[in-house]
Amino acid sequence: MSTGISSPESKSMGRPKDLAKAQAILDAAQQLFMEHGYELTSMDAVAKIAGVSKLTIYSHFENKELLFRRVIERKCEESNMPTNMLQLAALPPREGLRIIGINFVGLIYSQDAVNMFRILESESLRHPKIAHIFYEAGPERTISAVEELLKAWDAKGALVVPQPRQAVNQFYSLLKGEMHMKLMLNLASHPSTAWIEKHVDACVEMFLCAYEKPRRGQKKP
Repeated sequence: MSTGISSPESKSMGRPKDLAKAQAILDAAQQLFMEHGYELTSMDAVAKIAGVSKLTIYSHFENKELLFRRVIERKCEESNMPTNMLQLAALPPREGLRIIGINFVGLIYSQDAVNMFRILESESLRHPKIAHIFYEAGPERTISAVEELLKAWDAKGALVVPQPRQAVNQFYSLLKGEMHMKLMLNLASHPSTAWIEKHVDACVEMFLCAYEKPRRGQKKP
């Protein structure tokens, strides 16, 4: 989904080889951030694994913070979430929420995401700025986009959502569930696709019980 932030690598993408180098840098940075965390990842190490010079890295990404932001943004883009949440407004809420749920759960239950959460938890006290970078690049933009979608469904009369921001938080809390905590604590293995789909369907149904507009002659429970 769009972040409103121009991609740093777009500054130097006039030639295909520049794009290839940018992707190699992102791949290397992601590997190192996941393995060693933010503090222990150096630009020298990124350059070595990517097979480029530090000068080349800085021609695409001004600093390590910007590189970290772009790694987070790319992970969100890889979740197959629609680039514009409002395009889901044409769908029935049950169908649109299911798409969001499947992609969100698939992302946060992934090993890369679990590793990233662990790293952020351990480093956020010493480096609070990277926690802000992560939140703005990932959760904040997603929450804001779904909030706008709920407002659109509310305006159409498909849902009744008086406090859309709160509703988004409730939906995502349902989706994370107990399994996310177990994965963080290494108490469970990654669930199957069938388990994830069943979990998401149950969350969607619970959410709709609270916010779906009653049919004529039907009272909300």
